[in-house]
Parts: sequence; structure tokens; C-alpha cells
Amino acid sequence: MKPAFFIVVLMLLLPIGLQAKDNSVKNAQIDIARFEQQANGLTSARRSNVRRILKLLNLSYARLQQSPHQGDPDWQQVNQRFQVLQLQLEGLLANSGVTQKSSNGSKQVSSSAQSKTQQAAAKPLISGQRVRVKKLARDIESTNASIVTTGASSLQDSKQLADYKKRIKQFATALARYPQLDDPDVQKARSAYR
Repeated sequence: MKPAFFIVVLMLLLPIGLQAKDNSVKNAQIDIARFEQQANGLTSARRSNVRRILKLLNLSYARLQQSPHQGDPDWQQVNQRFQVLQLQLEGLLANSGVTQKSSNGSKQVSSSAQSKTQQAAAKPLISGQRVRVKKLARDIESTNASIVTTGASSLQDSKQLADYKKRIKQFATALARYPQLDDPDVQKARSAYR
């Protein structure tokens, strides 16, 4: 009678142990999916959001590292996703100074942006990126066309001048995300920027 009782108790407790393992990995999967969604489309201009996501990501990652089931394929996949996202976010923080003014006033791309450019140069644009590049080129051309070069200029107003400078900086940041220099759409956007 006693061995049958222990077998029944053991069978009831076994799923609880498996459920706990699944819950820790399951919670980590939910967390990483949420963080990946929040990080999608972030730029280095939104540093506060990047820092917040990175802080929460590190907390969730630390909980995942305490799991005793690190040999499971699900755990390893989630761990890999955490590491990739962490590197991506840290890269955004490190890439905060995309453009700098040189002594003669021309724009230069910083060394961290150049190294990222060289790494990603082989990847062709996907359709969503191509749409964004074309929109960026149109926005740059529109901004350039709105600048009046004869007579009284709106650029004499310091607020409007600051708005134009901010917009130009945003264009430089956006262009730095597309290192595909051989792509005709990227070339068009870069030529419109100059």
C-alpha cells in the first residue's frame, strides 16, 4: 500500500517540477518578445528608452540565469535572444554621436558609426527599409525645397533655424542606419542630404 501511495504522490509532484521549469523559460520568452517589440525601430536619439529597456532586460536576464535548466534547448534559445538584443541596445547607446562637425564645418561620420557601416555593408536593403529610405529622401528634398534663399528668410528666426538644424541632425542619424552605399535609393537620399 505504501509503495503505491509514493508512486501516486511522485506522479503528482513530477508535473509541478516540470511546470516550474517551463514557467521560468516561458516568462523569459514573454519578456524577450516584449523587449524586442519595444526596441524595434529605436534610434540612438531615444537614449532614455534604450536605457530603460536595457535595465529591464538585464533584470529579466538575471532571473533567467538563475534557472537550473540551462541545458534545455528553449532556455538556450531565449538566452541567445537576450544576448543579441543586449548587444543591439548597447550598440545604440555607443552610437549616440553619429555625426560631428569638423573644423571646416563639413559633416563627418564618427568612427563607431563607420565600423558599424563596414560590418553591415554586405546586407542588401529589405523592402521595409527601402520604403523608409525613399521616404527619407523625399523628406530631405522637401526640407531643402522649403528653404528660401532670396529675400527675407525664415532662417533669420532663431527658433526656425534651430528646428532646421534639428531636422538636419535627424536626417544624418537616419542616413547612418543605411550603410548600403551601392544601393541607388541610399545614394539618392545621401545626395539629397548634401
